[in-house]
Amino acid sequence: MPGENEWLEKSEHDLFGARKMMREPDPIHDLAAFLAQQSAELALKGFLEANEHPFPKIHDIAGLLQMAIEHDTEFRKFYSISDRITRYAVSTRYPEGGGFYPTSEEVIEALDFAATVLELVKSRIADFPGSLPN
Repeated sequence: MPGENEWLEKSEHDLFGARKMMREPDPIHDLAAFLAQQSAELALKGFLEANEHPFPKIHDIAGLLQMAIEHDTEFRKFYSISDRITRYAVSTRYPEGGGFYPTSEEVIEALDFAATVLELVKSRIADFPGSLPN
């Protein structure tokens, strides 16, 4: 399994890509939301890896938060919107039922969520080497 730094590097890359996409004149909201969800998911998996906490192959942010809370109760603050963020993992990826296309405001909320989760995780993992620009 990858080490925590590899999870966090992928998390940063997804967040960077989503932010960059949203700065484009015609941003692709569903892809940016997906990348924001992935960033949060990967950050949480990095945190769990750093704490030697096994986790299943899931995209469920609430489920990952429940595991993270076992090690740090500060993760509770993210729980209230975790279901909204989780839906971007699958519903934005498939056209069934007309697909799901988040608004710009929803993508910004997802980006803020991912960035805040990632920053908390990085603050808890002392040896994470660096960060990408916004």
